[in-house]
Amino acid sequence: GDLAVKIPAGKPSRIYWMDYVPNYGFAWLIADNDGRGYLLNKGEYTVINLVYDSAKTMLRKAITFIEGLPSDVPLSENVTQYLHEAQELIKTTESLDERNKALNGWKALEKTLKAWEQAILDYSNYRIQKHRMGELALDLPPRTKANITLDYIDLMFSPGWDLDMSNPFIRGLQRLSRFATIEPYPYMNKDGSIPEEKFRKHYEDFKRGLMAKRFNAPGGDLAYNWIYSWNVLEQPEDIRELIAPFNLTAVMGVTKKHLTDLINLSKKYGVNLKTIEMMIEYDKVAEYAFRFYKWDKYYYARPLTLKEKAEVARELSQLIHKLDPKIRTVAYLCGVVNVNPRTFREIGSMINHERYATLDTISGLQYFLEKGVEVDIASVQIHALAELGLLNTIDLFNSLQRLDDLASKYGISIGVEELTIPSEITDAEPLYVSDLKKAVDEEFQARLMRNYMIVMLGFPNLVRILYTTNVDASGPEFYGEAYEQLVNQTAGKIRMGYFREDLTPKPAYFALRNLFDSLIFEGECPGTPVKTLAGWYNITLYREDGRPIETYRIHVDGGSTTRLIVRFFENETLKVEVERLRSELEAHKSEIEELQKKVNSLQQQLAEKDETIHRLKEELSKHRETITVTITKTLKTTETVVSPSKDTL
Repeated sequence: GDLAVKIPAGKPSRIYWMDYVPNYGFAWLIADNDGRGYLLNKGEYTVINLVYDSAKTMLRKAITFIEGLPSDVPLSENVTQYLHEAQELIKTTESLDERNKALNGWKALEKTLKAWEQAILDYSNYRIQKHRMGELALDLPPRTKANITLDYIDLMFSPGWDLDMSNPFIRGLQRLSRFATIEPYPYMNKDGSIPEEKFRKHYEDFKRGLMAKRFNAPGGDLAYNWIYSWNVLEQPEDIRELIAPFNLTAVMGVTKKHLTDLINLSKKYGVNLKTIEMMIEYDKVAEYAFRFYKWDKYYYARPLTLKEKAEVARELSQLIHKLDPKIRTVAYLCGVVNVNPRTFREIGSMINHERYATLDTISGLQYFLEKGVEVDIASVQIHALAELGLLNTIDLFNSLQRLDDLASKYGISIGVEELTIPSEITDAEPLYVSDLKKAVDEEFQARLMRNYMIVMLGFPNLVRILYTTNVDASGPEFYGEAYEQLVNQTAGKIRMGYFREDLTPKPAYFALRNLFDSLIFEGECPGTPVKTLAGWYNITLYREDGRPIETYRIHVDGGSTTRLIVRFFENETLKVEVERLRSELEAHKSEIEELQKKVNSLQQQLAEKDETIHRLKEELSKHRETITVTITKTLKTTETVVSPSKDTL
């Protein structure tokens, strides 16, 4: 059919649109008149074949991307094949009627997107091998073996919020990274201070219960998060008094006290606190974001303006870096990361939206960086299909590339705070057309999970994936009634976990776990260098007979070789003598055991005889006393009776 599209007069324009590409999937498509744009004066119009024009534009973009890859990237054979087929379809279509142009355009789009997606995966795998994988070489003494076990990978990865360690599947993922989030919010005092004993117990529970060795913490955004993400009317009375009427100075004082206690207590109890989230969803703007601040026809509080957000973030990031320069600050961005006309239109329709938020994540990050906010990691949310955002692997790659280009300009890293991929759309809203609902299932989720993880790991500058939605939400009792209302009003009911509600794993879980397993080496060292994901590893050395010798903990760097050289320095003469004595000792082992038994028996007999002697001595002592008395009496009697004479003497 026919479709009318209005464009600005006198300005080159391009058309963005979304549709289902047969035999491929949903995609955002672009038509740009062979790169020139559509240029019309006021009142003029032209007729185009949208599918055919889009096929030419997307093919040109795909070829540009593929030809720009490093020459040593090993591309799959079907990349060249698909591109060739798409080019032939475009060439032979120019002279056809409009209907056949569109039909061949769809076929060309299918081939083009498949080639482009495979090239992205090939390139991502290339960068994983080059930058994230390290080579571990062990140079060991003769007759020595080694066993390699993972401590944790460098990537700060957490498998979700619902970390039930009794679930072996979740425990298996958590073991890879040993990364968890501590959150002192629930028990902090009104002034922001943190009770020390509660903090210690909270930390110990998370450290032991979640097998965590590295930690993240929210805490740099209380002045914003309290009134922006929470329902004000559900807060305790003393909190409501603090933020209504809005008092930024007072809440900043609470935030600073909270941050100071968080960092000082972490130092005191040896918490390996790697990151603190701040600027949580500062760039977010949507109609529901303002809903909570209107009560009984009056606004209870107001959101921060962009200018205020920048001032808060700048002051708090400086405080964090001053308190502990080793802790990295994270800008937790929420807005749409791709060029999405639907979202742009909605945001643009809001009154004074430019005072409160930006159109997309990249624009938001750029705004804050230009205002002097010091962040170490710019981290975004990736919600596949949500609000018709990222629809496929190509969209994800292009969006992360935009983010990485900006972050690299400022010398900072990137990350992903949230990752959700649906496995089922159970209640389709208008934005989820029927074809999209049919296309989404558990196999779709698994394929996208694997592709997304490969793409994310393929960015060397990406240092964290905070969490993935791991368990399907079961309703209001899981997240709360406010969340359930929000879901119903925006996107219907969507199952996004890679575990079902009964905690059984979906194919997406195995896609995720198998990918990591394929990148990590554990087991007995084969004697040759092994490739494994960058991180910390334990190396245990053994004798040939299985006796352990020593254990080492070493770091494997991505993109280089880490070599462990072990030498045992021994005096050869003494070594031979020791081996001879050890051999003789082994030969006389049974004889020694028999002698030991005899010694034990003799010792027992000796103890018994000692006891007998001791007893006899006691009896003898009593007899001696009696004899002495008798003799004495006799002598006395003799002295009395006998009186020798002189002559006798």
